[in-house]
Amino acid sequence: MTPVARVRPFRPGDEPVVGEIYVRTADSGADATGLLADDDIWPAIFAWPYVQRHPLPSADGTCSFGMRLLSD
Repeated sequence: MTPVARVRPFRPGDEPVVGEIYVRTADSGADATGLLADDDIWPAIFAWPYVQRHPLPSADGTCSFGMRLLSD
C-alpha cells in the first residue's frame, strides 16, 4: 500500500524536530552539526522566520512554508 501524505500546520512544540532536520541537512543535504559555533543558527535563519511568521497555509491559500518528512 502506498503511504498517504498528510499536511498539517506547524504547531508549537514542533521546534525541536524541525530544528534538528535543518541542522542535519544544512550542509547541502548532509549533516551540518558542528560546522558553525552554534548549531541553532541554521534553523534560526532558515526555519523560524517562516514557520513563526507565515504558518502553512496563509490566509490567501498560498503555501509560504512547507516541509516533507518521510517516516516508516
